[in-house]
Amino acid sequence: MILSKFKISNKTAVTVVLASEGYPNQYEKNMEIKINVSDNVEKVFYSLSKPFGLQNIRTGWYFSRKPDIKLYKLHIKTKYYNYFAHQCAEEIIKNFPIDYVYNKLNAQQKSVCNNLNINQSDSVWLGYSYDDNYTKFRRNNEIARLCLTNYFKNYHDKT
Repeated sequence: MILSKFKISNKTAVTVVLASEGYPNQYEKNMEIKINVSDNVEKVFYSLSKPFGLQNIRTGWYFSRKPDIKLYKLHIKTKYYNYFAHQCAEEIIKNFPIDYVYNKLNAQQKSVCNNLNINQSDSVWLGYSYDDNYTKFRRNNEIARLCLTNYFKNYHDKT
């Protein structure tokens, strides 16, 4: 999801976050990538949890134009750093292209979503629906995010 400019009252240049989760890319491994972002983008995040289904291992990258006070307090002052999560990320990106899981599961995601009459999300682990049958899965809006992992597990257990 890329947010660049949107209106809040009379202002057009507001602070936004560019977040990239679960989107396959067309880049080759070890290729240098330069991303031009507008001046109003202050932070860029990339999470490995959705592209690789890492569940509770929260890892990825965070870039900001200015030092982040909260991260400074967490990483420097309290000396907290999750070395395990970092090592997992390093091993994954060393051994798999970023779109590995997407390429492996996208056809199954499409099939599962069609069978359940729900929409495919950008993350292969999820489908979504506006149907009232799924209201308990809604988060502050009309969209229900639905986990598909059990369908993949059942498929792989059979094969």
